[in-house]
Amino acid sequence: MEKPMKKLNYKKRTQFTVKLLVFAGLIIACELVLERLLVVYQTPTNRYTLAFIARVISGVVLGPVVAGITGSVSDIIGAFAFYGSINPLLSVVAFLRGVVYGVFLFKKRTPLRIVGAVLTEEIVCSLFLTSLSLSVWYGMSFSGLIAVRLVQCAIMIALQLVTIFTLNRLLFPRLLAIYHQR
Repeated sequence: MEKPMKKLNYKKRTQFTVKLLVFAGLIIACELVLERLLVVYQTPTNRYTLAFIARVISGVVLGPVVAGITGSVSDIIGAFAFYGSINPLLSVVAFLRGVVYGVFLFKKRTPLRIVGAVLTEEIVCSLFLTSLSLSVWYGMSFSGLIAVRLVQCAIMIALQLVTIFTLNRLLFPRLLAIYHQR
């Protein structure tokens, strides 16, 4: 005798609704503007940008998987639009950045989780993985890139902490209420 098929629980999975796709598209557009147009270059490998705001909003509202997808799609579109080609290693790092913010900030946004998200994103993703990607892609010295990017990492950690704590008090509760309203 055959066993009856187990019924799948679709509510636990991410459902790609029109609302989610539209919001993800808006996040991608915001990230493109913040990452590619509103940027300050210190050196060719060091830049200061507010693109993390779009990534954080995506992680808080949409969760780790969709935040990762929006990060990598934004990176791919921006690379083709502004440089003509992509560095696939940096696209993977962009995906991981979104995932980090989603994992740390999707359900709970305590001060400890905010600090953990910022430190993980900046130290692991930005300092090490981005430096490794640039080193492999352009043939630069990894240790030289780390040394040059340490100051950028420290500045971005401070900027992100102040910005995310402010957004957590002022913007995220309203944004979540708007997104989850029926």
